[in-house]
Amino acid sequence: MKMHEKKTGISVMICDEQVDWDERKIDLVLMLCFNINERYLFNELFEPISMILIEPGNMNKVLQARSAKDFIETLSELLP
Repeated sequence: MKMHEKKTGISVMICDEQVDWDERKIDLVLMLCFNINERYLFNELFEPISMILIEPGNMNKVLQARSAKDFIETLSELLP
């Protein structure tokens, strides 16, 4: 993994219908990019998001988000 981005960011796609991805069906795509100077954010973001989304009930709540604001609020509410 390389961190060559000019700006740290996240892109989220919540699929209206499941998408075939490498022989699996998916509902959510997250793309994370990190600037080398903010690489510490990877550990601060990746593990908590992963732990939230591994729970089916949490995933269902996240999939209900219809805006960036809804997505962030839902994740924030699910943080331990």
